[in-house]
Amino acid sequence: LRDLSITLDGEFLATLTERIKCLIHFTLRCGDDVLYSEDADITVLAFDAWHGYTIYPELLSSFVTPNHPEIIKIKTRVAEILEEWTSDPSLDAYLRESPVRVRDQAAAVYRALQEQNIVYSTNPASFGDVGQRVRLCDTILDQKFGTCLDLTLLYAGCLESLGLNPLLIILPGHSFVGLWLDDKLFPDSVNDDVSNLTKRL
Repeated sequence: LRDLSITLDGEFLATLTERIKCLIHFTLRCGDDVLYSEDADITVLAFDAWHGYTIYPELLSSFVTPNHPEIIKIKTRVAEILEEWTSDPSLDAYLRESPVRVRDQAAAVYRALQEQNIVYSTNPASFGDVGQRVRLCDTILDQKFGTCLDLTLLYAGCLESLGLNPLLIILPGHSFVGLWLDDKLFPDSVNDDVSNLTKRL
């Protein structure tokens, strides 16, 4: 079977606030004859739910939103801070091929986020027992609360908005951001070999 047209109801999925169990009914027909039929149970997550790192951990990156309007506001403040610190507001990512300039930009993002006075808070309430609810950047900046994962994703989004290459580093019970000081990336979206980080420190 090729070129199957499957249409999802994006508006419905975007309104889900809790995970729900659903049923997919599949029927293969030839004219009026049913050649095959099967039902499959699936679970649909809320729009702000991450299933955890045991299944498709790369989906975590979908919560990094560098083009969100709230992050663009932070970006404006980052330029102001850079001008205060270095007399140059340029958000030039890796163009200068200078690790010092990259660190300055990352530090200015950190400072701009510090000014938001965001308070650490545990996960949002959820009926799920796997994974974690994620506060998106507009929710964090509006409510001023976030977990380490929420703030990791926010910081990574801000770095990406400057053209920098962040890393999402996930440990049991904790997460934080790493950053490439030169314009490089890992070849794979998910890497579980810690030595790949320590070799580059």
